[in-house]
Amino acid sequence: MNRSYLRCYLLSISVLVVVWGCGPTGGNDNVIDNSNDNIVDNNNDNVVDNTNDNTVPGPADTFPTSLHYLRTGKTTFYSAENDGFETFTGIPMSELNCLKCHPSDNLLADDVTPVSDPYEPTCADCHVGTPGETPVAQATCLGCHSRENVVINALQIPDVHRTAGMECADCHSLREMHGDGTEYASMFEPGAMDTRCENCHKNGENPSAPQIEEGHDGHSGKIDCASCHMQTSITCFSCHFPSEEAGNKRFFSPPRSGFVMLLNRDRGDEGMKVHPAGYQSLTYNVEGQSDDQRTFVGFGPSFAHTIMTKEEARTCSDCHLNFGASNPAMDEFVDTGFMTIVTWDDTAEGPARLAPTTGIIPIPENYLDVFLFDFVDYIGDITTPVGQEDAADWVFLKNTIDGSNMLYATPLTDEQLQSLGLIE
Repeated sequence: MNRSYLRCYLLSISVLVVVWGCGPTGGNDNVIDNSNDNIVDNNNDNVVDNTNDNTVPGPADTFPTSLHYLRTGKTTFYSAENDGFETFTGIPMSELNCLKCHPSDNLLADDVTPVSDPYEPTCADCHVGTPGETPVAQATCLGCHSRENVVINALQIPDVHRTAGMECADCHSLREMHGDGTEYASMFEPGAMDTRCENCHKNGENPSAPQIEEGHDGHSGKIDCASCHMQTSITCFSCHFPSEEAGNKRFFSPPRSGFVMLLNRDRGDEGMKVHPAGYQSLTYNVEGQSDDQRTFVGFGPSFAHTIMTKEEARTCSDCHLNFGASNPAMDEFVDTGFMTIVTWDDTAEGPARLAPTTGIIPIPENYLDVFLFDFVDYIGDITTPVGQEDAADWVFLKNTIDGSNMLYATPLTDEQLQSLGLIE
């Protein structure tokens, strides 16, 4: 039985991906709106440097420690002790096909080399031709990092850096791609990634990038740039695990967008910073107990490459109720103590039946008691190909969360909620 589930569970990371997003989680969270200072030295064209003098580790030495090789982000979230989704399914990651991230035609990036059996990541996953001589095409990145593919090609959400002609390799460093000899549990782990807005937008490290002006940050460095400059997060909702077990990556389409959750992300030496969050919601039928429908939501730092200019970015009145903001989730919280995240409407048609709350959604410490999710279930034939199912086979399930986890981040504190005007 083909259990291809968690491509839509963890990531994006990247690679999501949910928070993780769809596709491999090897690098989808990171801020493509900001360049790594390495581009000044190596043009960051994603060409492998094969000049190894046997004293300095080269890509051949470090790649087995990279996230692109290990794919540990998925396992870290899925198999998290006590609160991973594996506690519901009982199926270890090793029995899933989630880590076998390769093109569907069973060929590697050069369209010639077949995927090994059993599969093992190699340079040929991404590099066409001789590594060290050929750059990696943007389309190759998007072939695995499907959440960003959705942002760019399906939802067509603009991004100031893409408008300027930038691609993945303009920001993501070779160290991120090929590893550095250290094994990281996730791309969210401090030290795993290099990309930061400040690399290009501060101190003139990239003269062509607009520089951060003095006094631009009114939060004393406690808020990540993306919290104000990212237009929206995206997520696939109610991923259906039984369909995944049958080889179909099924969720209620299309992906949800129009919202930005906020939590505190662990930035290592930089401390905790308010950062956009993603969530991944799932439903699972316990084997042999069809009436035992489990729901799960995983939360974590996230990043969608939907960056706005300085003129378009959020201001105080977009987030702070005490500065005049009017926000659906926060207004509801003040009035009722709850925040509706997704609502199912039987009277609507098609995708409109499942409507996400839009705007800023802060994650409070008691979020499991505060958040209201309307989960949906697919009751049709799980072998039906995705996209061919009857719309009537998607039905309301319940609005309670049976399990949840949050890694590399913490909810907003009461002090932070006070600053937003949510509590006294």
